[in-house]
Amino acid sequence: MKMKKIFFAFSILLSGYVSIGQNLDQHLAQAVSDNNFFLVRSLLSDAKGKLPAGKFLFYNALAENKFDHCESSNKLIEEVFRNYQHKLPDSLLLILMDVKVSNALRLYRYKSAVQTSRQIMKNYRQLLDSAEVNNYQNMLGLFGALSEVPPQEMHLISTDTIDAYRNKFNHLMVPVKAKDTTANFIFDSGAGLSTINESYAKKMGMRMIESKIDVNSGTSIKVQSKLAVADSIFVGDILFRHVVFLVMPDSVLSFPQVNLVIKGIIGFPVLHQMGEIHMFKDGKIVVAKTPAAAKFQNLFLDNQVPIVAIIHDGDTLLLNLDTGAKTTELSKKFYDAHKVEVDSLGKRSFKHFGSAGGIVQAEVSELPNFRLTVGCQKVTLPNVTVMLEEKKFTKGRDGNFGQDVIGQFNEMVLSFRNMYVDFKR
Repeated sequence: MKMKKIFFAFSILLSGYVSIGQNLDQHLAQAVSDNNFFLVRSLLSDAKGKLPAGKFLFYNALAENKFDHCESSNKLIEEVFRNYQHKLPDSLLLILMDVKVSNALRLYRYKSAVQTSRQIMKNYRQLLDSAEVNNYQNMLGLFGALSEVPPQEMHLISTDTIDAYRNKFNHLMVPVKAKDTTANFIFDSGAGLSTINESYAKKMGMRMIESKIDVNSGTSIKVQSKLAVADSIFVGDILFRHVVFLVMPDSVLSFPQVNLVIKGIIGFPVLHQMGEIHMFKDGKIVVAKTPAAAKFQNLFLDNQVPIVAIIHDGDTLLLNLDTGAKTTELSKKFYDAHKVEVDSLGKRSFKHFGSAGGIVQAEVSELPNFRLTVGCQKVTLPNVTVMLEEKKFTKGRDGNFGQDVIGQFNEMVLSFRNMYVDFKR
């Protein structure tokens, strides 16, 4: 859900709010509005006793969600509604309800997500604009049919190695088996749900769910899809149960222009449950049973999207972490903030972008010699694309982090247990 409008209203409320923690409250509200949860967490470390108790719980519930402590976030939300519901405006209670939906989805509790979405539509609809109403209606359409599906399960007995490979587009391809059919699927942290074409959904014996939904692709083209559940499926040798797939027509996942047919995509819900993933340049993937200790944290989650922090010329940028993207792209948000740099050094052109549903053209600027730091490593990209038009997938963020960075290293560590991304040469 888009929260800008709500936080604008929130900032107006704060302007007349008088307390010892007024400044802190305003800084936290701005950090949340900017989606800068590293700053939110830093401000909260010294906030206890300086904010009203309900506000302190409110901000902590948001931060716990972003750093993937969903059960803890839910407990904080329950405490707010039990003890402080009448002390907070409905706009903030709506945000907490939206976070509760996010927690439910990340815990694979589809019935809870649907129930909470219905409560939002019943009790807070007057605070929603038409786009937000459509968002919740789509949520109900998407997950309403899954209410009786059990939570997804992973059965990982010990650290496991998956024999994957990279195709000619540098997609990481993993073997996936269900029933008597094995196929290679793209391994993609940028896919909010795992996806499969209709032919392979049938071959793999997936249980079709009666639903028809419109899904926005990466190119903002709406694609009509169905849902299916794999009651039992192997990614490499790792068994998963109750995995939800978007089912798309074969034609939507076929790109004859470049001789590419996508049979399926293993998306965020599966990667997330793996916990800690080591991806190697040769394609090998190691899923760790016991995660390594974290030296730092540079990752948080925005609903189902991993967000990685990078440094560029002393500025912290927040990018979608998209292992399925061939190249790193910077958003219009980045362009607006660095217009002088881009206009003076970049070269304008038109570029084609492909995703499920087709290919679109957009005006871009190619910025040369783009330097960045991620984790403990410094990288220079010979060219990086800067979008001059808004792209839905990166709206509110600085861009998309792709394989042109990942491919410069021998190993990438992606830890959802300890919320960091690091690289080894």
